[in-house]
Parts: sequence; C-alpha cells; structure tokens
Amino acid sequence: MITLVIGGSCSGKSEYAEQCLDHVPGEKIYLATMIAADEESLARVRRHREKRSGRGFRTIECPRVSDLAAGDFPPGCNVLLEGIGTLAANELFPDGGWQTAEEDVDAAKRRILTGVKELASGSNELIIVSDEVNRAGCVWEGDTKRYQRLVGEVNQELCTLSDTVIEMVCGLAVKRKAPGQRK
Repeated sequence: MITLVIGGSCSGKSEYAEQCLDHVPGEKIYLATMIAADEESLARVRRHREKRSGRGFRTIECPRVSDLAAGDFPPGCNVLLEGIGTLAANELFPDGGWQTAEEDVDAAKRRILTGVKELASGSNELIIVSDEVNRAGCVWEGDTKRYQRLVGEVNQELCTLSDTVIEMVCGLAVKRKAPGQRK
C-alpha cells in the first residue's frame, strides 16, 4: 500500500505521515533525505527526531536514491520516505551546485521513481511525503524552474502509483485519491 502525503511548507504533512504508521504492526523505518549541513538544518533534524521519539521509528539517512537501494530494509517493513522535494534537490544538484540541463531533470526523475518502486515492492506500507512546489504564482527560470518541473512530474507519477493521496492544507488532511480510484 502506498500513500502520498503532499502539501506546502509547514502544512502538517510530516506529522500526518508519521501518524499513518502509528498503529501499523511491524518495523517502522523513517528514511530521512535531508543533508544537515548547517546549524539551521541540524536544528530541524533534532526537532523532527524529538517529535518521532518513542513512536518506534528506526531512522536511516538516505539523501540519495542510491542510499535507498542500498538500504537494509527487512521484507514487509513499513517505510516513511521524507521527502521527495529534498531527494529531488539532492539528485538534481548532487554537489550542491547549480547549472543543470533538461536531461538532468529526466535522469533524476527516472532515478527517483525507480527507487520508490523498489521501496514499494519490499515494504508493507510506504508513506511518501512530498512538497507542493508549483502553487506560488511566481514565474521562475533556469535551475529553479527545472527543480519545480522535476518535483511536479515526480508527484504526478507518485499520484498514479499511490493507493491513497492526501493533500495537507493548514493542518487538515484532504483526501484527493482513495484506494481503487484512478488518477
């Protein structure tokens, strides 16, 4: 079973995704894609770990798709992948630099979707957290536009793959797709 939880910044998507696994039996694995490179990001990681404390998650740092594939995940485990926006940035800008091309977007998209499909095939429940990046009303160019394209296209594919899609709006979970419903 795959659930996609999507929403804007600070919409409550992480907390909701964690709650999806609160009462699911079996091992719970939290795949963290953020690379903590400065004090602000380290503080954010600490806050997220504190919120998950006591909820039975085993956290594995997976900033790249290759880390997902190399992960030691027991068959039938329950996985929370947090999140697609950060994973997309890490794949599109692997050395922290910019200067991407359109073909980089397509290659990153293939890697991400292949990794997610591999995760889904070995897990009982897969909860995927992703960012809504195309609603700001701003017109971007260059690398920012390519990043938005990548996340938007990956989100559309994940919607098709997912059994359930939840959009978080101001802390409220709005069901956008239910099991058995087509995209």
